[in-house]
Amino acid sequence: MPRRQGTWRGKRSNGGNLQESYSTIREHGAVYRVPLRLLIGLPVAALLAQSFLPTWLPILHWLNLPLLIIAWLGMTWRNPIAAMSAGTVIGIAQDSLAHLPLGINGIGGTLTAYVAASLGGRMDVDHPWIRFLLLWGLYWLNLTVWFSIERYLMEAPIAWPGWSWMLASLANSALGVMLFAVCDRFRSLR
Repeated sequence: MPRRQGTWRGKRSNGGNLQESYSTIREHGAVYRVPLRLLIGLPVAALLAQSFLPTWLPILHWLNLPLLIIAWLGMTWRNPIAAMSAGTVIGIAQDSLAHLPLGINGIGGTLTAYVAASLGGRMDVDHPWIRFLLLWGLYWLNLTVWFSIERYLMEAPIAWPGWSWMLASLANSALGVMLFAVCDRFRSLR
């Protein structure tokens, strides 16, 4: 019996499944482009809000808006080098506005961006629950870097943050999921 394309031993194969699953994989690993006005405006707005909002409403000092922007850029670009560069610049700007020693948030932002970009290319980070869990982990990674530098390199007598930081990590993760849903509307495929 002559072989026809898409058949094997006279039975018709379902060749669309492989092609459909490949396109699904490509969508999960898609690399997005961020408009220049959003690329500049979003970190500047986050840095200004991080600097000035807690003076008017002290409870907002728990939010880490620049960290959320770093994570969003890393998950959107899915390029560790570009994300690390953005994380370093935003982190050092955060240090300078908060009057901290330069490099604490720069190192934390760099590591956060690397992990976000690396996992962004391997997982479906467009799903809200995965974003929530990833942001929760990135918040604790950043907090661990900050604590380690302060405690062990600068020998500051600080204690490990307690339960209030657990609530802060949950609040930042929830805010990040909502912020990412808004920011995703402005990105486009490369």
